[in-house]
Amino acid sequence: MSANDLEARLVAVEAKLAHHSDLEAIRDLMYEYGFAFDEDRFDDFANCFTENATGRYHPFAPGFSGRQEILDFCHRLRDEDSLPRLEMVIHYTVSPIIEIDGDSASGRWNWIAPCTVKRANEDRVAAWQFGRYDVQYARTSDGWKIQHQTTAYFEVFEHLEGWVRQPMMSLLS
Repeated sequence: MSANDLEARLVAVEAKLAHHSDLEAIRDLMYEYGFAFDEDRFDDFANCFTENATGRYHPFAPGFSGRQEILDFCHRLRDEDSLPRLEMVIHYTVSPIIEIDGDSASGRWNWIAPCTVKRANEDRVAAWQFGRYDVQYARTSDGWKIQHQTTAYFEVFEHLEGWVRQPMMSLLS
């Protein structure tokens, strides 16, 4: 094997290692995103986003722009005066498809979130949410961050009723 062949192989191995390192950093970012929200660490949650991040959590937040609006959204969902109120949630993010192109990346994640919701009539219900995150990431001086995120809700339903017998979004009434 020539020195040129060895150097070319080394460059290829370094590129593959950098790619896998970026994949793990993006996965870790999304795991921190879920843990920070679930634990009411909203500053840490907002720090998962770039300063000028945009996105939506339709129908709960049709659009947001910047970290302050992300923080406002988090506080609204957990505020004592907000009904329906998300009292407890545990995010499970699964099945990622991540594509990296230099200092930007995109990702699709399915998510499942068991939660407790307090409705306007003061009932507390065990509920499930299912959906997908479509995310654009940017490499920053602080590592990978979310630049844009769209959250799609496939189903939201009471635990005991299930997603077949109870219409989606009836928890909001």
